[in-house]
Parts: sequence; structure tokens; C-alpha cells
Amino acid sequence: MNKKIIALLLGACLIFALAGCSVSHSSSSSSTVSSTVNGETTTTTTTTENGETHTETTTTTADGATTTTVDGQVVENTEAAPAAEAADPSDPTGLRAKWHEIFTGGAEGTNDDGEHFYFIYDNPDSISLAGMMITTSDGKTLSVYDYGNVLKDEDGKPYIEDVEGENTLPFDLVETNEDGFVFSFKNGVQTQFNFVDLDTIIDDMITIWEGVQNGSIAYEG
Repeated sequence: MNKKIIALLLGACLIFALAGCSVSHSSSSSSTVSSTVNGETTTTTTTTENGETHTETTTTTADGATTTTVDGQVVENTEAAPAAEAADPSDPTGLRAKWHEIFTGGAEGTNDDGEHFYFIYDNPDSISLAGMMITTSDGKTLSVYDYGNVLKDEDGKPYIEDVEGENTLPFDLVETNEDGFVFSFKNGVQTQFNFVDLDTIIDDMITIWEGVQNGSIAYEG
């Protein structure tokens, strides 16, 4: 065998040897363990790759807060969702507090049929939000309850656009007097409203609504 052939064979063997050196072997494994104690859940995932082991742990408390660590270092914290406030026994609907923030005054009246009228408003100089209730003479039935923005129709007459439906309650200011004002409604009925303080109108109207909620007052709306 001549020297050239021997050199070629040696070169080929060297190439294969180098190629063999470039081949690497890798291995990985992963395991997850989860446990819950006293409402607190801990999930630990252990991963081993190429001889290196890493541990990720996520702990979730009973109220929803979570903490995630990787190899003992905290990488994420999530606070618990705020707990819902318990209803105030003196304000179960939450409207007494809310209405004190958005309304400034009100008025009440009774028509010739004995029906009771309640009107609450935000700004007496330019009413943009209002609520009105009408109950039967015995107070056992709420026949009308509209609450929402006060808008004007094509004739410039105001109406309440109820926030929870397509109902509207038109009314017309007929006159004002020392004690309050007179509203006229679409059925032609006119009612004298007398001013009352904010606490009174809120207490009277919300007491009616609370009665609807607990079933002691019927609602035809």
C-alpha cells in the first residue's frame, strides 16, 4: 500500500474520530408532588437535566394568595382577592349609603286617590338623575318605581329613563309653591309634592324597596 493511500485512510479515521467527539448525551426527568394542609396547597416540581436539578414550588393559601419560588428564590407573589364586605344589617341593599352620595333632596305627596308619591333628585337647579316611587294608599303595593337619568322629549317635557329596562316615566312641572311643587302625569293626574329632608326621602323610599326584597310589599313594576 503506497503512502498516499495510507494518508487518505488516516485522514478518514481522524474525521470519524472528531465526529464521534462532537456527539453529546443528555438526559432529563421531572416529577411533581402536590399536597394540601389546612386549606393551603403546595405543588412542587423537581426537574433534573444534564445533572442539574431545579425545584419550583407554588403555594396557594385558602384565600387565594399564591407564592412561587424557583430553587428557593421567590419569583412571583399574587395577593388574595379582597374579601366581599358583609352586608350592613341596617342597609341590606346598600342603597342608603349610595343614595346619600348622589342625591341632595326629595319630596313626597298624596293624590286624591290616596296613592303615595316619592321623588328624589340630585340637583334641584338642574335635575339630571332622579327616582320616583308610587305606592297604593295602603302602602302594600309598589306600583311604580323608576330610577335613572332625567331626559327631555321632543316637546321639552322631562321624563325618567329607567336604568333597568325600557320603561320611562314622563312628568311635567305644573307649578311651584312655598311647600314644594305640583307634578302632572300622562294620565292627567296632578299631585302636590312637599319638600322633605334627604334622610327622610331616602329612608322612606329604601324602606319600601327593602319591603319588596323581603316580600312584605308587592311590586307591579
